[in-house]
Amino acid sequence: MMFRAVLHSDLSRRELECLRDLFDGEYFREHGPWDPDAPYGYAPADVHVGASSDGRLLGHVGFQLRSITVGVCDVAVAGTGGVLVRKESRGIGLGAALMRHAQAAMRSFDVPGKPRAEFGYLGCRPEVVPFYQATGWRRIDVVERHLSMGEKRVSTGEGNAVGKGLGSAGKDPGSAGKDPGDAGKGPADAGNGPASIVVSEGAPVLICAASRDVGEWPAGPVDLRGKPW
Repeated sequence: MMFRAVLHSDLSRRELECLRDLFDGEYFREHGPWDPDAPYGYAPADVHVGASSDGRLLGHVGFQLRSITVGVCDVAVAGTGGVLVRKESRGIGLGAALMRHAQAAMRSFDVPGKPRAEFGYLGCRPEVVPFYQATGWRRIDVVERHLSMGEKRVSTGEGNAVGKGLGSAGKDPGSAGKDPGDAGKGPADAGNGPASIVVSEGAPVLICAASRDVGEWPAGPVDLRGKPW
């Protein structure tokens, strides 16, 4: 098994095709083709961490570096998404290994024009929270504000935030420490309307350490200053 972290801007044509094959294999029927610059309505990754064997991509974690607002503080995060392991490669610990490599990349990657990550940050479905907690993430209770694609409503409540579509929400989350399969929120429903502001309270949000310990996370509501991951 080979693990590799690569800047989005440095992806080769072959690597892009491997990513497209991975995501289309999971989501194409329900959500259409994967777009690397606007993946299912979410913010795109700056860094891709992949696991491959015999030239085939088996799993992926992506993150985007961004400054967000937490309370009255500016905080640099690695907004994490695109967490996916092929069905035939689940249950062997590949998801956990991928996440460890992604967390190492959060601490080491410099992206031109982007801040160095202080924390990892992600939102997910409730059923995969144990996977993330077993791989070093800590759940926090926050009110989150972000930009959504094509929705006009503002919703609150766990699992009901507009723009955090569930997609194929039933995909094999496994138990803590096992491969999560589709471990994110799932593709968003991009809709056809203009972008709007979404406020979510109670949906799972987790952080992990990058250049700062999770105990240093500031208090207060979160403004992602853009789309979620």
